[in-house]
Amino acid sequence: MQASLILSKSDIRRAQWRIALAWCVGCALLAAAVCITVWVKIEVDRAQLILEAEKEAAAHAKAYAQQVLRSVEQIDQLAMSIKYQWERRPGTLGLEDQFNHGVYYNETYPTVVDGNGYTVTSTCNLVLGTFMGDLAFFKVNREQSRQQLQIMPPALGQGGLEGKKIIRFSRRLEKPDGRFDGAVLIAVTLDYLTSFRDKSFFHPGDFISVHFVDGPVLVSTGGSDLAHAFYAGIPTFSSDQGVCDEPQKIFVDGQARLVGWQKIEGYPLISVAGISKDNGFRSYEPTQRTYIGITGLVCLLLVIFAGAGPLNQIRHTARRRHEAQVQSTFRLAVAGAREAFYMISPIYHDNGDIDKLCIEDCNERAAEMSDYFRNELIGECAAKLFEGTELDALHDFFLRVKVEKFVEDEFYVPKGKRHATGWFHRRGLLSGKDIAITIRDISEARQQAIELARMAKTDTLTGLPNRHWLNDMLPLMLQHAHEAGQRLALIAIDLDDFNNINDALGHKTGDLLLSSVAKAMRDVIPEKNHLARIGGDEFIVVLEDLIDGDGSAEAQALMSAIAYSAVGTTWEKF
Repeated sequence: MQASLILSKSDIRRAQWRIALAWCVGCALLAAAVCITVWVKIEVDRAQLILEAEKEAAAHAKAYAQQVLRSVEQIDQLAMSIKYQWERRPGTLGLEDQFNHGVYYNETYPTVVDGNGYTVTSTCNLVLGTFMGDLAFFKVNREQSRQQLQIMPPALGQGGLEGKKIIRFSRRLEKPDGRFDGAVLIAVTLDYLTSFRDKSFFHPGDFISVHFVDGPVLVSTGGSDLAHAFYAGIPTFSSDQGVCDEPQKIFVDGQARLVGWQKIEGYPLISVAGISKDNGFRSYEPTQRTYIGITGLVCLLLVIFAGAGPLNQIRHTARRRHEAQVQSTFRLAVAGAREAFYMISPIYHDNGDIDKLCIEDCNERAAEMSDYFRNELIGECAAKLFEGTELDALHDFFLRVKVEKFVEDEFYVPKGKRHATGWFHRRGLLSGKDIAITIRDISEARQQAIELARMAKTDTLTGLPNRHWLNDMLPLMLQHAHEAGQRLALIAIDLDDFNNINDALGHKTGDLLLSSVAKAMRDVIPEKNHLARIGGDEFIVVLEDLIDGDGSAEAQALMSAIAYSAVGTTWEKF
């Protein structure tokens, strides 16, 4: 054994280089694994955000298609009604009189044009006899005998609509023998088709529009100044409905969008809804920054380990080699200078059960940890250090080592004992009929692990629990409420237009506002309930054990607290 411990300087140097290389490679591989894992996680999250945005775009396109369909059907019904009246009794229809008696909506302006292109009757203060035969709607109805609603691209109006952009809907008028007899024209302003009911949809860069089936735009509106010209060219739609990820280059503002479209049944129109991808990813940016920050911290720690680890291991190896030359048992059992070491010998009953465990030897660390001098421990029984359940656990540990030869575990010593308090790592090695035990204090390491776990579930700005805490605790709270026959309420809180605070007053003021709002909500939430921050300006309140009510009172109190704290924070800024 001694011969195997005597190494030349060159052998030692080669061993040290191998240790250093192994640490560097191991830390590099671990850092790469962490980076790849975080990158995959971010990509998966972004893919999920895109999928949700695609569903939203398709839903808005469908909803807008239904709205436009109803509007166009009303216009078509009006056109067919006027066509019926005119063809039944030509020349007797007075649209002005009907308009004055409230027959038509203010948003729709019907006009009858005769077969020569001159206006016969109108509701938009158009001078009778105005020639309109050179306009596209008149030419289409004159040249096509198909009985269908004709829809023209936006153009400038005439008469009372002069200077305004309008859309012209028209139907062909015919004589009893089927010859062309003019056209019914229904003019509407662009607002008639762009008043999308769901105003919450629009964010900067989002839009809603109506296109002809062959691509040209009819009307469009959105959350930016480019409402009239989102597409740089004429888009194409490969099917009656769908959704796709459109690149930056096809839009005049250079923003990539998720676009959904829906064919409007019965008419040559398609409704289109576009959502800016920047808006979809903006709410995810804090989470992404957190992932990247944690990854950077882990990589920095691995760099430190890659430098300090080999030095520590080389010193440790040299120390163990020296100790092995002095005492083989210490070489096998003692893992570091700060570990307590005991050599324990059993005393058995006649029936073979353990009666006592005697301390044959120990080091100074063991004596220090036990609050004795070393000479006070040698020759004493383990009962001097432990009693009750702790002593029984030590007996069980001895039996395990006797069977398995080598055992590692951890145990806790509570306050009130003579032995040092805290968590300890213990290793037992069978040596003949005795066991060598090493004990290392790991209380600080466990506390650090607990603190890191707590930090991972705590929002750094407000000190509130974060999304990870909510993901872990909400299923448990739901299960508890179900088992106890209780009710549980969730209140989702989103600070509207919060980005305007950051843009106008700066992120420092935004952080101050978030902290103030969080404190105000925390102050009004009843005990045994929870408040968590799950995103940039998003909070979740969990109300447990709801006996009466549905949480409306708590929600109202929260809204009042938020309003008060937001006003106070804004004035403090100024």
